[in-house]
Amino acid sequence: DEHVETQYGDVHCVMTGTLKPNRPVILTVPDIGLNHKSCYESLFNHEDMQEIARCLPVCHVEAPGQHEGAKTLPAVYTYPSMEQLAEVLPDVLKHFGFHSVVGIGVGAGAYILARFA
Repeated sequence: DEHVETQYGDVHCVMTGTLKPNRPVILTVPDIGLNHKSCYESLFNHEDMQEIARCLPVCHVEAPGQHEGAKTLPAVYTYPSMEQLAEVLPDVLKHFGFHSVVGIGVGAGAYILARFA
């Protein structure tokens, strides 16, 4: 688990697997109010996904305050818009040194990834 500093606050990232040269990383962004476990656990635990997960690392990106055990955000905190959340993704890629990703998003997460693309 890592917190990546961005201009819109820290985003929580969970990495699984090992980065491999010339291979993309699966980048997930869950829907509003969900985190990587509540949104993607059944997908990544499914037997058909096991081969893909063995071959590609996964980076789960969670919006501020959405990860398990997150503290309540301060009342003065201005929550980033979906467009601003899309703008934090290049910071995540730079932080981890990712060169290419395959995005998987659900609901607002899909919109954030589409804006990023």
